[in-house]
Amino acid sequence: TKTSAAPNMASAAAEAAEEPYHERQWLLQCASHALNNLLGRQAFTPAQLDSIAIDLGGSMTLAHRWPMLGNHDVNVVMLALQGEGLETEWWDARQSDDELSTLVRDKQLLGVLVNVRAAGFLGRLFKGRHWLALRRLSASPAEWLESDSKLPEPLLHMANGIADSRLPAEASVAARLERALREQDGHLIVVRCARDGAAGEASAAVGAS
Repeated sequence: TKTSAAPNMASAAAEAAEEPYHERQWLLQCASHALNNLLGRQAFTPAQLDSIAIDLGGSMTLAHRWPMLGNHDVNVVMLALQGEGLETEWWDARQSDDELSTLVRDKQLLGVLVNVRAAGFLGRLFKGRHWLALRRLSASPAEWLESDSKLPEPLLHMANGIADSRLPAEASVAARLERALREQDGHLIVVRCARDGAAGEASAAVGAS
């Protein structure tokens, strides 16, 4: 896994002011797209995620990825982030709306990776999952970038209102996370800049891909 210094909020905002980084969907590689969109650069290739998956379960298992196609699971994604010196935490539908509102104001928060039930006939048929990224660009004023590799461009959540113009950025992001958890059978990987320079240990998580 490629490693580097943890991203910083000021540089993230400066990069996005020029042109938001956004990868488009290829095969079932949404995990690598979401990771790179969260970090604002090409931090991982599918081959690197495959290597992590093989380390976890061997080359013959389909538990952590589908060879050639992608479909990398949550364990692969969390280990990739920890290799970047970031803290990760697993959230699911047990988290309350108040906890989501508090989360988006966390000063250590880099962003959130969202894993939802795949839409469409094939998604339902194969019980597929899809990764997307919500990346905080700045804390004051609050600005977030929502990057879904299935869409042509990212959505900017700004301080004066965004996709839902009735809500400020933090409330809008909290509402988006709530919708993922309550309506899309979603799970979240909360990603924070390490407080002590060391990557946090992943919470136990199974069943997402």
